[in-house]
Amino acid sequence: MSGKESDITGLEYAVTELRATRDRLGEAERISGRGSWEWDIATGDVIWSDQMFRVFGLDIGSVEPSYEGYISRIHPEDRESAVRRISGTLETLNPWEDVKRALKGDGSEFLLATQGSVVADDEGRPLRMIGVCGDVTETIEAERARSQLAAVVSSSTDAIISQDLEGRFVSWSPGAEKLLGYRAEDMIGRFVGDVLPEEQAGENLAVLELIKSGSRENLFYDALRYHRDGTSLRLAVGCSPVLDASGELIGMSIIARDITEAKEAERQLREYADHDTLTGLINRRRFQEELERLLGTGNGGPSMGAVLVLDLDNFKYVNDAFGYLGSDELLTNVGRLLTDHVGEGGVVARLGGDEFGVLLPGVSGDGAVEVANQILKLLRGQTGLIEGSPISITTSIGVACFTNLGAEDSAALLADADRALYEAKDGGRDRYVSATSHDRPTAYESRLDWEERIRRALTDDGFVLYLQPIIDLSTRRVAKHEVLLRMRDDRGITAPGAFLGIAERHGLIHEIDRWVVGSALDLLEETDLSLAVNVSAQSLDDDQLLELLRTRLEQGTFDPGRLMIEVTETSAIVNIERAQKFAIALHRFGSSFALDDFGTGFGSFAYLKRIPAEYLKIDGEFVAPPRSHTDDCIIEVIVTLAKALKKKTIAEYVEDEATLEALIEAGVDYAQGFHIGRPGPVEDILRDGPGQMNGKETWTGKSS
Repeated sequence: MSGKESDITGLEYAVTELRATRDRLGEAERISGRGSWEWDIATGDVIWSDQMFRVFGLDIGSVEPSYEGYISRIHPEDRESAVRRISGTLETLNPWEDVKRALKGDGSEFLLATQGSVVADDEGRPLRMIGVCGDVTETIEAERARSQLAAVVSSSTDAIISQDLEGRFVSWSPGAEKLLGYRAEDMIGRFVGDVLPEEQAGENLAVLELIKSGSRENLFYDALRYHRDGTSLRLAVGCSPVLDASGELIGMSIIARDITEAKEAERQLREYADHDTLTGLINRRRFQEELERLLGTGNGGPSMGAVLVLDLDNFKYVNDAFGYLGSDELLTNVGRLLTDHVGEGGVVARLGGDEFGVLLPGVSGDGAVEVANQILKLLRGQTGLIEGSPISITTSIGVACFTNLGAEDSAALLADADRALYEAKDGGRDRYVSATSHDRPTAYESRLDWEERIRRALTDDGFVLYLQPIIDLSTRRVAKHEVLLRMRDDRGITAPGAFLGIAERHGLIHEIDRWVVGSALDLLEETDLSLAVNVSAQSLDDDQLLELLRTRLEQGTFDPGRLMIEVTETSAIVNIERAQKFAIALHRFGSSFALDDFGTGFGSFAYLKRIPAEYLKIDGEFVAPPRSHTDDCIIEVIVTLAKALKKKTIAEYVEDEATLEALIEAGVDYAQGFHIGRPGPVEDILRDGPGQMNGKETWTGKSS
């Protein structure tokens, strides 16, 4: 081979290698996303690799690279900084790394990362600047998201923990350290079974198995856990799967929040809902539940048992003579005596005022009578029921035995005992009377007949609305009317107390509430009245009722603010989640929500934070004469609370002018009662007009 041929072959080989190197460089740039560039400082020439064009979103060769062109593609707010950085690099000859905002060919913004260095001659004069550029928007945003997530995890008071598929702890947040008392270095890498008691570890691993099986159900639960110091905690725990970049399951994340205080608050609310705060005894609602539970045990209910209803004789005189402190002491001591006498086998309740209930499971009729006699003697023989005052007290007792009456209905048994109680009072007091089947109402008034009457009223337009005025005490003018239900049939007009309990037990209350609310909405369409409508506790979660309200209030021609829905305080607390949902929905529709019978038997108002009620209706027990100092104090507390929470108060059972003046002085906002106006048919109210107070004595809108 000649020398010339050898030179050609060597040149071809060099060119081939150069092209291969350039191709490899181009492939590396595409993989890395970085483009290379070179700037000849003396000539001003700039060379871009193909990838540099791609970085800026330009077609290859579509522009002539230049220093000025590069600067023009930097975000206007970052250009001055970029120029300073380049000038400083040329002076110091130091390599650099930088990130600036830049603009794509279409004008969109991205983050441009630049690395480079300066080539200088022997005397330190810069000759060329070379470097690489790349779009790092996604990388920096991902890092920013990771940093934000890390900051959230670090600052959260919740415990944020992760485990691998074997149940070993992979991460343990500062919140977990604070909540549970264990440091991350002590927990990471440890198996859950080595840390938690067997039952709690099993609970954790069971959820992990659910996640491994692909299930997404039952991943949220309440758990009992212990702080390192032994303190017990109630935690709300939520679990979710952890996936790697390829979507493979690699573990489980856990977020745990301390709900110990919330659970204790719920327990207290349940306690308040079930108990009388003065005596500590269970209340009427819980007493009836206990009776229903006892009646429901066994096939056809228990064979033996009895209910005693007691009412202290002449309690009013005790209240007048010794005031509220003495009366409270008397009631508390009577409750204690009854509880001690009945023992663990019975149940004692304060049913309201000076009335007590005693449930005696398993006793015969003779046994119940014997207990009644013992209670009469027990109270009759006590002289120290009020400290420092040697008084004696007697009681009247009504006895209703399961075996004598064959009752399977708690309300019927209590009604039997009530009738016997009043017979005992009418017979001279300080005695008992046993109810018998002869005391029962006529066949027409039996439960089944009542059910039939209710159904007939629903289908044959047998229900009617009555209205009772509610006045604004600042103006003594009618502000609203309370809507009251009546049944009208061939037996006359019947008040709801006679049939609503039966309607609730037979699943008819929803239909009644929908009828009342629908009729009230019709009245709002036809008149300019503002109305307050009561609904039962069972209707708090009635989706059909809520839909009726939503549709009519959104499509109606009247102001939704003219409607107020009332629910008793006890019902709202017992069903606090449903009451909250109902009240929030009502607000969304533009109407208001009121707590009726407010102040009866509850020592905490924490639930008011959760139920957005605009009105508190003070229970008539504190308003109706004769009022005691206790009643006045309770009214004052409720008014003060309401004003602090920016709520309005309504007083019921206003029966005389003195009560009305006292309520005005106490700062109550609204009032209703027989002194202001008796309930009357809608047509009478519309005919007579709303009226107003004339001076202090006459109510022109009063209907009989």
